[in-house]
Amino acid sequence: MADYLPRSDNDFQSWVTNFVIYAGNHLAELGIDVVDLDPVANAYVDFTSKLADYKTAQQMEQTARQAKDNARNTLEKAVRQLVRRLQTFSKIDDLQRGELGIAVSDDALRTSP
Repeated sequence: MADYLPRSDNDFQSWVTNFVIYAGNHLAELGIDVVDLDPVANAYVDFTSKLADYKTAQQMEQTARQAKDNARNTLEKAVRQLVRRLQTFSKIDDLQRGELGIAVSDDALRTSP
């Protein structure tokens, strides 16, 4: 038998919304009391709240990730500009370049131990 509960949170929330409303409006016909429906209704309220919190957190994470990516792009651009300047500065030797973690000339690589 296939599970009647939807797998996605949004579909599940919609399904439970319909279930709670219908059951609440037809208690007597369904042979249940409000006491029977209360655990479902309470859990539904909690789930709905947590789902909203989760969606907010996801949106915040996406916003934070985009801000981090933008900051990294800005930093990379600034570093690359300075490294380009340093690479053309004749007073910087390959040892200094190595310490900075930037490209060392091919000659220095061939002569290093």
